[in-house]
Amino acid sequence: MPMINQLVFALSFTILRMVGFPYMITLMAATTWTIWGVLPWHRKLTAFLTLSLFILMILLNTYWFALIAKGLKRILQSAGLIKAKDKGESYERIE
Repeated sequence: MPMINQLVFALSFTILRMVGFPYMITLMAATTWTIWGVLPWHRKLTAFLTLSLFILMILLNTYWFALIAKGLKRILQSAGLIKAKDKGESYERIE
């Protein structure tokens, strides 16, 4: 059961945060770009801050996604669904 929960979490995180958020930010940036000329200065400031925070949020989500992917890989390896890589296999002896 925990493996199913973690798989569902990884899938929903990928769909909602790694696909959905960048799409919404792109729409917001396009809208802001379109109306930039008619915005008063305080709206321009808040639009800039909002877009900046969204970009930081994407970076944080990317970091979290990397951690989730590592954990998911370990779970799938322990369940035997994917083959674990031997540590000695990836290095050749240098002479």
